[in-house]
Amino acid sequence: GMKPAQLERRVKRVFKLSVGQFVRKVRIDLAAQLLRDTDLGIAEIALRCGYSEQSSLTRQFKSAVGCPPGEFRRRF
Repeated sequence: GMKPAQLERRVKRVFKLSVGQFVRKVRIDLAAQLLRDTDLGIAEIALRCGYSEQSSLTRQFKSAVGCPPGEFRRRF
């Protein structure tokens, strides 16, 4: 029941992120948790986190975390 601009302002005020940035953060955080806590393949994790392709997850994960998902899993 909220207009998009109002949602954007509230999310920005509370989380200091745009709605898009917040969604990406939630997806990357979930992917990191699944990489640490499960043996799921990276493609399956990508789908569970809302990415249509593994390459999309890999690109955004590397940008946010500093290493690709496979390397993150080996480290942790």
